[in-house]
Amino acid sequence: FNITSFLFIAINTSLLNVNRLKTIILDKGLSNISFASSIGLSRNELDAVLTGSDLSLGLVEKMAEGLGV
Repeated sequence: FNITSFLFIAINTSLLNVNRLKTIILDKGLSNISFASSIGLSRNELDAVLTGSDLSLGLVEKMAEGLGV
């Protein structure tokens, strides 16, 4: 993966492909809590993202970096 492919995967008609993001987090062997912490989010903030909350391009980039994609 790279940032371009992550953004392609992450951005769709609802801005974020939540299921794909959850899969990548699991594939990297991370829990939601450890992933959130590694990118400077609280668990509640990540939960909001994972339930379809609006997010910025900067946050998408931060998540891609945190996942190494």
